[in-house]
Amino acid sequence: MTYRIKPLLSLSFILVFLGSCELFNTEEQLPAWIEVNAFTIVDNPLLNEGNLNADIQDVWLTIDGERIGTYELPARIPVLKEGIHQVVVAPGIIVSGTSALRDRYLYYDADTFEMELTADQTFVLDPITRYKNSTQLEVLLIEDFEDGDDRVSSTSASNAPFIRSADASFVKYGEGAGVMYLSDTVTNATIRTNGSLQLPQNGSVFMEVDVYSDYWVQWGVYVNSRVSDAAMDVYIMKPTGETWKKQYIGLQSTIDEAYGYSYPESFYLYAKAIYSPDSIPTSGNVIIDNVKVLYVK
Repeated sequence: MTYRIKPLLSLSFILVFLGSCELFNTEEQLPAWIEVNAFTIVDNPLLNEGNLNADIQDVWLTIDGERIGTYELPARIPVLKEGIHQVVVAPGIIVSGTSALRDRYLYYDADTFEMELTADQTFVLDPITRYKNSTQLEVLLIEDFEDGDDRVSSTSASNAPFIRSADASFVKYGEGAGVMYLSDTVTNATIRTNGSLQLPQNGSVFMEVDVYSDYWVQWGVYVNSRVSDAAMDVYIMKPTGETWKKQYIGLQSTIDEAYGYSYPESFYLYAKAIYSPDSIPTSGNVIIDNVKVLYVK
C-alpha cells in the first residue's frame, strides 16, 4: 500500500524546517576577554602594614558597577560588552584555609581600569593593590619578630618554649620568626598574644599569619569578660607540608558570639599545636611570622 502525504502537510514541514534553520543561523555575539593572572601588592606609605606577603587567590570583577563574578586566578573571563567601560578588579582570598570559603578581602584596595572593550579581543590587566589607608583600616597588632618586643609568647600551661629565631633555616621573611619545637616529651605547645586586644562587635576583624607547621594547629580567641573567661576555637589548620602558607583567619563571628553571651572586656589570640602519641613526624616545628590583626572601620 502506498501512503501519500497531503500537500498541506508537506508545506507545513517545509516551513518548520526553514524556521529551524533560521534559529540555528542566528549570529551570536562574541565576547571580549579580560585576562588577569595575578595581583601585585605594593606598600601604602600612609600605613604601617608590615610585611607585604600575600596569597590572593581570586579576582572579583565589576563592570560599570555591575558585579560580573568571582574567578580563580589566573583567570580569562568572557564579557558580553563592547565600547568604553569602567572595569574594577578586587582581590579575593580563601578564608581560614577553607577553599569553599572565598571572599573579597576588604583590607586590600581594588584597582580600576577605564578601557574600550572589543568583541573577540583579549585585554590583559596587571592590577596593583595595597592595604587601605588608616582612615579605613586599623592595624590592631603586628608581630614580625624583627625587634626585641615580645608580642606573642608561650602560655604558662605550655611545656614547649616559644623563641624568636634568626636561624636562616627557620626564617623566610625578614630577619626573624617565632618557633615552637615539639617531640614525644614536649607535647603541650600553646602561644598567645601578650597584650590584650579591644575587638569590636559587628565589624570585620581578620588575623593574617604566615605559617610553616609539621602539625595541626588550633587557632582561637581567649575572651576575658565580667561573666567568665573562655577559650573559643576558631579554626584548625592542617600541617603545611614542608612549605610556608599564608592564612587569612576570620575572627568576627567568634567575636560576635562572645558579645552575645557575655560582656567581653578584652581579647587575646592563641594558637595550640596538636601533638599526639601517633603524630608523624615524632618531632618537628611550628613556625609563625608576620602576625597581623586588622579591622576595617
